[in-house]
Amino acid sequence: MKNINPSKWFFLLIFLPAWTSAQNLVTNPGFEQYSSLPDLLSGWPLVSGWTNAGNGITTPDYYHQGSTSNVAGLPNSQFARIFPFADSAIMGYYAYETLGTISYREYLQTRLITPLVPGVAYRVSLALSNGKTIPPPFGGTNGAGVLLSAAPVSQNSYGPAFTGPINISPDWNLPEPLWDSGWQVFSFIYIPDVPDEYLTIGNFLPDTATKKYHISGSIPGHFASYMYVDEVSVVPTIAVSGTDTICAGDTAYLSATLAPSWHWLASGHALADSVQHIAVSPATTTTYQVIRGNDTASHTVFVIPLEKPDLGPDTTICMGESITLNASLDFGLQYHWQDGSSFPVVTVSQAGTYHVDVVHACGFFSDTLNLSVLSPPEIQLGADTTLCPGETLTLTATSGVVWEDFSRDSIRILTHPGLYYGQIQNACGFATDSIFIRRGLAASLDLGNDTLICEGEAIILDAGQDGEAAYLWSDGSDGPTLLVTRPDIYSVRVTTYCGVWRDQITVNVLSPPEVNLGNDTLLCEDRNPALLLNAYQPFSSYLWQDGSTKPIYEASLPGYYTVTVSNACGITSDEITINYELCDCYIHFPNAFSPNEDGINETFGAIMSCRTESWSMVIFDRWGKKIVSSENPDYQWDGRFKGGDCPEGVYVWKVRYHTPGHPIVEKGGTVTLFR
Repeated sequence: MKNINPSKWFFLLIFLPAWTSAQNLVTNPGFEQYSSLPDLLSGWPLVSGWTNAGNGITTPDYYHQGSTSNVAGLPNSQFARIFPFADSAIMGYYAYETLGTISYREYLQTRLITPLVPGVAYRVSLALSNGKTIPPPFGGTNGAGVLLSAAPVSQNSYGPAFTGPINISPDWNLPEPLWDSGWQVFSFIYIPDVPDEYLTIGNFLPDTATKKYHISGSIPGHFASYMYVDEVSVVPTIAVSGTDTICAGDTAYLSATLAPSWHWLASGHALADSVQHIAVSPATTTTYQVIRGNDTASHTVFVIPLEKPDLGPDTTICMGESITLNASLDFGLQYHWQDGSSFPVVTVSQAGTYHVDVVHACGFFSDTLNLSVLSPPEIQLGADTTLCPGETLTLTATSGVVWEDFSRDSIRILTHPGLYYGQIQNACGFATDSIFIRRGLAASLDLGNDTLICEGEAIILDAGQDGEAAYLWSDGSDGPTLLVTRPDIYSVRVTTYCGVWRDQITVNVLSPPEVNLGNDTLLCEDRNPALLLNAYQPFSSYLWQDGSTKPIYEASLPGYYTVTVSNACGITSDEITINYELCDCYIHFPNAFSPNEDGINETFGAIMSCRTESWSMVIFDRWGKKIVSSENPDYQWDGRFKGGDCPEGVYVWKVRYHTPGHPIVEKGGTVTLFR
């Protein structure tokens, strides 16, 4: 079975003034033929040619004006006061009823006079009313459908207790609930695929799909709708089928039913004669008619225009504004923006390239828009400042600036104090700024060369400036001068309008010299002895008994040795007498060495003439930190610690050793490292 429109069911509401003269294939279409007049409800067996769809339980009703019954007579029937649509008789059925979980339907069924011819168009029509049934629980529904079939359908095969809906999709169904005390005639065009021979009327929809109107239950859980039927007809007619919708520029194919001759019209204008099939390419939506004798049928070909999205020309907006991009097309199916959005209309505020692809009913279209965002103009000349002698100040603004002297250069170099201002504007606004330039003075700062002061003395460091200035010394004081009594590196920062100046000075405190050549001593004559006499003092000069001026003196002969040491803070002297004797074991430690790669006195260690059975030596700095240690009597310290040179100064050594035939000896002393 098929409908004239393969894409959707097609129905027409038609008020017919007279029936067509073509043969009606419905037996007893107005229910005027009967075996006897009805006295009670459930009188469907009295009607010739009609059944209740093979069910012995459900009972459609027969009404006739000739009946004297107050339930089956007309116009006063059991459920409504209603007159026939034509002649004297009508039939009625329960289109919908529920009572608790029970669903109830009634159907009318007839066998057509002759089977339908496949491919031939038939106009199927019937008159319907529900009489605006007054007593609850009745109301309106869309429970009226028509099913044409090659074989009879039976309600015995469907529903609980064989009273439920026949679960077959009808060829036509009321789209909306019927709630009218009068009659309405409904018709539709039907083109069978097979020789259908049976027509069934009723509600084929399940309860959930049945639309309801003014249904209320007087009994809890009881709801119902009743439908009256009259004048059912199935009549051969002319019909047009074919393409419903095309894209502009495409071709639609239309066909007419029944035998020739045909006369085709397009929007009322003659198109073709004596052809059953036509191909058309309308530019706009067009209605085509075909005329055969007194029959006319029409078919509208809807033309979808080839519309394309238009985002408009590239444009510019001001910062903070937004713009709406509308890619909507009447027949757009999907929208794909560059950021993944899928809406036809988007609102944007960021600069960039916006692109949309539209999947259209007739193709694939796209458009692109470049959006620029213009910021309101800005001009920042900076804070008021001071211009020092010989300095310049460069003011920079974007193009289009107008200065107070009406010049328009975006870069302006200033050399004089004064008030300066500029203004700039664009389509998004204007801005102005000003700057005041003061005249400033440069600072003169010199703390002098690094210097020495004697212990107990003081020096005044002077960073004072003419005019306003701020001072910050390294010790946190903020005056122009600083009294110094201790050795240190002193720095000062002077801030004026013209900038920041810094200077520093190293102040060392010098003590009067102290020298100690040690106690008078004996050396082993048989060991070719030599004793290094150390008189080293920082920032000092030296004078030995023989006129030597070095800080270290090598005494290789017995005798009386003297040295005078002097510096800026004092003078001192010392002497030592050295005698010689014969020794069986000689162990000597020098009191100074100079690891300066000159090949003389490069290391410090024991000088011995005998063998030891055990040996341990440790060297400390002046603060008691261990520098090196060794159990090797031949070890010589090179003045280094952890890969780096140790500073000049006095170091302490301790040694513990044992020689054959002698007790263990522990001794210590100091050694001076200088470079």
